[in-house]
Amino acid sequence: MSKKKNIMISEEFFLNLCKFFMLEMYEYENTIKKQINEKLDSLEKRRLYTEFKTSSDSETKEAARKKYLDKVGMNEDFRW
Repeated sequence: MSKKKNIMISEEFFLNLCKFFMLEMYEYENTIKKQINEKLDSLEKRRLYTEFKTSSDSETKEAARKKYLDKVGMNEDFRW
């Protein structure tokens, strides 16, 4: 059985979710979608970085490093 992980969100994001779902203030929909996409991007970057740092296979490590640098927008000229 795999361990469940927790994800932290900002107070602003949490309050927007509460307003949307509990108070039916649907004008927060676009803001919530934007915040969810930002959180998903952050989770993906963290996953790639962790894979890069912990992988024992050099090919997997290098692939994760390249994907991570692409995701954060690192210019090819500044990479090692």
